[in-house]
Amino acid sequence: MTLYAEIAINSAVPNAFHYAVPDYMEDDLRVGHLVNVGLRSGRQPGIVMRLGETCPVAQPKFVAGLLDPEPVMSAVAVDLAWRLSEEYLAPIGLCAWLWLPPNLPHYTDYQVNLLDKRYAPANVIESEVFALLGRRGSLRYSQFRTVLKHDN
Repeated sequence: MTLYAEIAINSAVPNAFHYAVPDYMEDDLRVGHLVNVGLRSGRQPGIVMRLGETCPVAQPKFVAGLLDPEPVMSAVAVDLAWRLSEEYLAPIGLCAWLWLPPNLPHYTDYQVNLLDKRYAPANVIESEVFALLGRRGSLRYSQFRTVLKHDN
């Protein structure tokens, strides 16, 4: 049996996103947990809003990891967030994140990859980027900026 999760991110998108839950996480993951999910080419924290055995998405991405071992929202708070979203036609992510402390980190960290090794760098900075990604492989943007040490 595969478990799926509806996850709300702190963004004004109208719906929660659907993700598959990895086997190793199935016994521990609960509604209200703060998790890390892949969104586009980066990672984003999200809150598990529902768990189920069906998914409307043909090939969902997997939940990347658990950010806190304890749920950050109670079941009652999750239910209230859904009710707020439905009653006021508000994005579920914004309704859910109202329940969290303001100092909880909200971050997006993009993944930088070398897609075509045949590309010919046009200048010195592109050459450094090409060489770095060739040596180290894909990097999170924060790592990339630290290693490259350029302002741009």
